[in-house]
Amino acid sequence: MRRLGLAGASLGRQAAAEFRKIAAARATLAFLLALPVGTYLVAFELYHVEWAGDRMAVRVPDVMHAIPLLFFASWKTLLFQAALVSFAAFWTTLDSQYGMIRVACTQPVSRVTYLVGKWLGIGGHVVILSAVYVLCQGLWGALYSGLGGMGLPQWTALARFAIEAIVLSLALAWIGMAAASFRRTVGSGIVIAVMGVVVLALMMMIPFDVVPPRFVFMRYFFFPLGELPNPWPGHPDSPFVRARTVTEFWAIVPSTPLVLSLAALLHFRRRDITE
Repeated sequence: MRRLGLAGASLGRQAAAEFRKIAAARATLAFLLALPVGTYLVAFELYHVEWAGDRMAVRVPDVMHAIPLLFFASWKTLLFQAALVSFAAFWTTLDSQYGMIRVACTQPVSRVTYLVGKWLGIGGHVVILSAVYVLCQGLWGALYSGLGGMGLPQWTALARFAIEAIVLSLALAWIGMAAASFRRTVGSGIVIAVMGVVVLALMMMIPFDVVPPRFVFMRYFFFPLGELPNPWPGHPDSPFVRARTVTEFWAIVPSTPLVLSLAALLHFRRRDITE
């Protein structure tokens, strides 16, 4: 038990050090400040261009109906996801590119603790960035459509939506971190992280009798939208209509990056870190 406690304390210190190092970087602050601006550009385009005057194709009476449209419009661009995966891959491979990984692993910390601590530190920032991203959708939706008609059921649905969106974003970034851990440089790490997500997307083309769709990670890409009102109830193929269950979401979305992480840890334990 004492050894387990010491290992946990060492992991906590490693994760905290990584978190503070990333927090001190200007790039992290720039990413955080870009989220309100980027999400507002989507809101401006929807409210002032597509929905201006007689062009409004759907009814948006309150924030509960605005958030799903704002989230869908920004989420489908893949800009936030690409930035998040690149952010995670960058910080995963930065020490390796500049030789600091050798210094870090000479400290009284195992390679597994070093890598998992790094992932946890990066993951903390991913959660913050994802939460701000979701919060901005609600902020602009409330600003334009108001908070009328919001009761306990609506706030509960919004809370479930936010949690699922953050978990999905964290899983995507964690896949990027795990994939980047196989590489030595920042550039190659970002490339392999993006390619890992692309491969998961291509798995959607595999026949159902080979891999059942419930096991394909990217089929949950729009899953959080199922918690919110469907703007197009007459379209059965709408991304707002869920084809998978909540249980399947919580089983597949966290387990996919976990499997890749185990492979990355096994590789890192035998990896040459002399650079």
